[in-house]
Amino acid sequence: MTAIGAKRKMPLGPTMSLSLLGYINQKNIIVMIAAKMFYA
Repeated sequence: MTAIGAKRKMPLGPTMSLSLLGYINQKNIIVMIAAKMFYA
């Protein structure tokens, strides 16, 4: 829950982009893990 903590400390703009980046990174990691399981 890092995004929630960041929202309290930072203004809305940087927080939005940061949480978006984190969300995309999380998706990419999940996809990479799924691909590794798939093609292993």
